[in-house]
Amino acid sequence: MIQRPEEDWEEEQLKSGVEQCLTLKEEGGVTPKAETPAVPIPAVNVGPVSAGSNFKTPHVNWAKLEFSAPIEVNKTVVESYRDSGSDITSVSRDLVLPGQMQAKPLKISPYGVEEIFQPTAIVPLKYKGYSGDHLVIVHDPQVCKSPVLVGNDLGFQVYLQQQTKVNPVTVVTPPTPIQAGTDSVEPETGLDGKPGGEGELPILDKDLKKDFDASVELGDLGEFAAEQQADPSLQDCREAVGAPLRGAKRAQFVYKKGLLYRQFIPKKVKDKDFVLQLVVPAKKRSTVLSLAHEDGLAGHMGLQKTLERLTRYFYWPDVYQTTKAYVRSCVICQKVGNDRDNLPSELQSVPLEANVLEKWGIDLVGPLPKTRSGKQFLCIIIDYASRYVWGTSLANTSANNLVKALISAFCALGIPKVLVSDLGTNFMAKVTQEVLRMSEVRHHTSIAYQHQGNGLVERVQKTLVQMLRKYALAHGSSWDQDLPLVVAAYNDSHQRSLGFAPNQLIFGRFLNTPLSMLRKEWEGSEEEIKLPSVSEYFAQLKGTLADVWQLAKENLENARLDQKKVHDTRAVCKQFEVGDQVWILRPSRPHKLDVKWQGPGVVEAKLSSVRYLVSCKELHPTAREYHANSLKMYVEQKISVLAISQSQEEVPSSPVDLLTEYKQAGAVSDVLQLPTLSEIQAKELYEALLPYGNTFSTKPGRTHLAQHHFVTGDSPPIASRPYRVGEAVAQNIESEVKEMLELGVIEPSKSAWASPIVLVPKPDGSIRFCVDYRKINMITVPDVFPLPRIDTLIEKLGCARFITVMDLTKGYWQIPLSPEASEKSAFTTHVGLYQFKVLPFGLRNAPAAFQRLINSLIHDMSEFCCAYLDDLAVFSESWPEHLKHLQRVLARLQEANLTVKMSKCQFAQGEVVYLGFRVGSGSIKTLEAKIQCIQEWPRPLVKKDVQSFIGLVNYYRRFINHFSTLAAPLTNLCKKSLPVKVEWTEECQRAFDLLKHALVSNQVMLAPDQRRPFKVQTDASQSGLGAVLLQEDEQGNWRPVVYLSKKLITREQNYSTIEKECFALVWALTKLRPYLWGTSFEVQTEHSPLCWLERGKNSNQKLARWSMALARFPL
Repeated sequence: MIQRPEEDWEEEQLKSGVEQCLTLKEEGGVTPKAETPAVPIPAVNVGPVSAGSNFKTPHVNWAKLEFSAPIEVNKTVVESYRDSGSDITSVSRDLVLPGQMQAKPLKISPYGVEEIFQPTAIVPLKYKGYSGDHLVIVHDPQVCKSPVLVGNDLGFQVYLQQQTKVNPVTVVTPPTPIQAGTDSVEPETGLDGKPGGEGELPILDKDLKKDFDASVELGDLGEFAAEQQADPSLQDCREAVGAPLRGAKRAQFVYKKGLLYRQFIPKKVKDKDFVLQLVVPAKKRSTVLSLAHEDGLAGHMGLQKTLERLTRYFYWPDVYQTTKAYVRSCVICQKVGNDRDNLPSELQSVPLEANVLEKWGIDLVGPLPKTRSGKQFLCIIIDYASRYVWGTSLANTSANNLVKALISAFCALGIPKVLVSDLGTNFMAKVTQEVLRMSEVRHHTSIAYQHQGNGLVERVQKTLVQMLRKYALAHGSSWDQDLPLVVAAYNDSHQRSLGFAPNQLIFGRFLNTPLSMLRKEWEGSEEEIKLPSVSEYFAQLKGTLADVWQLAKENLENARLDQKKVHDTRAVCKQFEVGDQVWILRPSRPHKLDVKWQGPGVVEAKLSSVRYLVSCKELHPTAREYHANSLKMYVEQKISVLAISQSQEEVPSSPVDLLTEYKQAGAVSDVLQLPTLSEIQAKELYEALLPYGNTFSTKPGRTHLAQHHFVTGDSPPIASRPYRVGEAVAQNIESEVKEMLELGVIEPSKSAWASPIVLVPKPDGSIRFCVDYRKINMITVPDVFPLPRIDTLIEKLGCARFITVMDLTKGYWQIPLSPEASEKSAFTTHVGLYQFKVLPFGLRNAPAAFQRLINSLIHDMSEFCCAYLDDLAVFSESWPEHLKHLQRVLARLQEANLTVKMSKCQFAQGEVVYLGFRVGSGSIKTLEAKIQCIQEWPRPLVKKDVQSFIGLVNYYRRFINHFSTLAAPLTNLCKKSLPVKVEWTEECQRAFDLLKHALVSNQVMLAPDQRRPFKVQTDASQSGLGAVLLQEDEQGNWRPVVYLSKKLITREQNYSTIEKECFALVWALTKLRPYLWGTSFEVQTEHSPLCWLERGKNSNQKLARWSMALARFPL
């Protein structure tokens, strides 16, 4: 908009009765300023109003809107104050009814502060002739005294209300020149004319007005120059006036007519030519970016073209990154998309099947040319293991015809265990589902619009249709008559991925074909061959099939690896988390000008590494499953909000961060939406967290309670050369180094020490910056400060009713390094040598140092707080206790200047995810994602694969009865004497399947309660020992607390049965001593080992030791 002269501002300030105005100083403080008009607090950025909302800041002419005016909110009339820098209206929480609060808050980026969230509501408003339900943000009355701050959105509604009273004329007229001496023009319509009255200009057509919007906020020359001087982000530019910039001698900053410019000489032009760029303060940059990218003459071009157009005239520090973020967040550009959006994710290969004809893929092809018998469709079934194909022709694709085809296939090939299809209505029909249920066939479906989910049958149908086309051309017959020949030819052909023909894998030999018969004819009559007996033939066939299958599996695995290697050269890692907003790819577009992407939607659940459950009410009323290739991340676009404080309190003279209160209120507002809490509990939790709002931050704090130092003895400095990296990786390194410099985490170094860096990809696709400190760690004196036991921590949390889990923001970076340690932490990159000012990841003693700090903070709170490194947990039995406990912990963190990452916190939950378990409310559970990962684990091929699988399952061994006995065939494969490539036997496969099944069948354990009695059951077998600790639950049922198991070594396997039973008892009680010490318990065993031990305890030293071990328990 075009602002009014300063005199108008002063006149309205006097009328409003506002006696004090606040101006933000560069250092973040405020001072009274009575001689100038009111200046709002710096702009705050707010994300989109709702998922997918294209919230565009309306340009409003405020010339006829008073600074202060009455407004009706929920039938209550209060005084409102205009906020010309705000894109959305803000209402005090006192005026909002509980039922009007919305579930999704707005993301706000306060000036100079990290992003926070602000609650929203839809309330009825009446203002300046406008009346209706309106979306507003809700502010705390203690933070902002004004009951209502009217933003541009409400002002725009008033503007539209005025427009309805005018009859528009579609005429374009030349602009009216501004007379000399006039400070500004005040158009009522926001264009260059006013509706109504004599000599008024007509209004532009709406389409022209949309593309050529001239209502840009300009201000006067003095205001722009003042903002240049007051903007702290331009401090370096002001200091560099008259001197060349460091490392860029072709540019310098100059003053002309009181304005700050950047005089820049591009490299590709002559030295006498230069570009004069006006330096833009922070408040004006959004206007410049909008005109450079979204204006009618801008065309929504890409980053490079937008940046080139913008930098012809303007400049500010970090203009590239700002423009890049703006272009990426443009909603229109995201919807239209580009070719890079369609890059596939990493290939997920079809898993190997153990047996033939157990898993089928099915699909329908058509309509094909109608045959004389009325057939138009082709039903194709393929066996996933052998690639054997069965097909038949259909008249139509009704569910009844499909069921008949399935029954025919069942009769020919047997009934499978799994059937894979798409989401066609005939496959999902009730009759089809009932037939599959009665046949005990599990029905798996591929993701909608993702035919690669059933890619095997899709590829086969393409081949068969191509063969049918050739048969029809050669023979001219109907395709349904050629179908049996085509299927037989396919089954007899060599499969490159398997190395065999499907017939060989099904029948153990090639079937007779015209080729084989021709050879026999030319070879003449054969000598009479003695036919084997039935048993001999069966044994021979079994051996042949076993050999063929082993080779086929090896060939298929090699083919899978080759396919994945080729595919992944163009693939990108697409990972989304629950709660992320994503765009959804349209399966088809009506015309070329239509957009590629729809939405955005919200990720509700992550079903696998590439399958996501996404809800988008604009497309479907319920959540649907999508493949990662059909999704891309939604980048939020920010809008501005200003806050005006009407407080009449005395302004403090010392520097104060005016945005701290907003930071506190917004950062903790997410707790208002917790579904597990009542409205009263959510409000109490919000009020309890509010005083500690500055503890929640995405930037790491810096504690004064510890300083890390590590000793390397007399070793000389170690200096390693940097690893060679590609150009793309080099850019990531530069951006990481720049970010760490801005955070104050690192600094340039002149150290004699140097370690190389490595970039490790994270699961979400981002990059983790790591330093290879292995050489330094080898000479570092170890710090043996212990880390807490994970099983102890999860059992502490298991019995609690209310649990809060908090994750410190980059925990290690919150501990400063000593000067000597900082010098040794130096790392080398292609852009220079740097050293850490804080504790880096990768140092040998970093975990011990961090755990020591955390333990010192919570040493007197062990009854309700525990921590494993940067994962803090607060647990309580009642709601009032939990609030008090939580406040004590937060107060301690605040005193230590440690910050917590709000997005990773779980507040006041009955069950939480902690250290790989789901704990709380009296139970300890496994994580579904981990169990799913174990269930999908492929068959190990080498020792390392076996060790990885055992290591993962071992983490949940407390849930598996007789774990050591079940895993014995797999652990035997890891012996050093055996080759690297494992020999996979039926026994190994059985153990592999049993371990997976054991985790699925028992995923919940009772959390131990020391106030109740225990029961111990032991058992011994030929190869191992087993035990279980039981305890009664609230219903009186005995439930397992933990399973124990031990694999017997060779000499222990030679014990007699009674010795093994006694040994199992001694071993189990020793292991369970932390649970049983000082409590009453019951023991259940076989063969009465206690009586036997009492009679023979003096027989040998072994029995004497066992008797002494049991004497410590009240048996």
